Amino acid sequence: MNNVKLLVGLVLCLAIGAGLGIVYTNKKNAEAKERAESKKFNMVKVPQSAHRVLLEAAVATKIEKPFSLNDGSGKGCGSNAEKCLYLGPEKVNQSPETAQYSKGHPLAPHPGFARYEFTVPETDEYVFWLHAFWVDDCGNSVMVSIDGSEPLTLGGSTYGSWNWDVLRDNEGVPLHLSLKKDQTHTITLCNREDDLYIGQLMLLGSDRPWPVPVGIAK
Repeated sequence: MNNVKLLVGLVLCLAIGAGLGIVYTNKKNAEAKERAESKKFNMVKVPQSAHRVLLEAAVATKIEKPFSLNDGSGKGCGSNAEKCLYLGPEKVNQSPETAQYSKGHPLAPHPGFARYEFTVPETDEYVFWLHAFWVDDCGNSVMVSIDGSEPLTLGGSTYGSWNWDVLRDNEGVPLHLSLKKDQTHTITLCNREDDLYIGQLMLLGSDRPWPVPVGIAK
């Protein structure tokens, strides 16, 4: 009799173990599938509660020459929009025509800017990222002013492809911006160098450890 009870107990344990194994395997398979479909940052499903702001560069509140909208000239737009923001060429910067255009900030070196208005989902400290196509080392930077602050230079050293670059302070550390909810904020991209393309602007909060952006953000 004891042997029968022992056998029944053993069978039940095996059945329960098999069931838990199936559940665990299904869960791991689902996680692996999600990771496979989300290898790049732009494929990661961003939670609705995330402290993130994504702006398409082509959808600016105001654009002043020599900034303009462009189809990317075969480079792609680096955004979800049909066009991206283009700055250049050099002869426009030096043309007397640009004298009539205002600067994005009094401390900006040249006329021309693109301004964006936005709100943040929660009061937090945000880091600013720019998705840009730097043509060469003479066209690899813009100046960025947040809420009218003194503009800082944002640039990159990878040329000929779309990349994300972060706004840093004067010591080279990613700049943390204190932004408040229920308040309209501004980002102003000021003219510094020519012949470059901008696809997206993004602010990431400190609510989670964000990965370095890759590709077009969704």
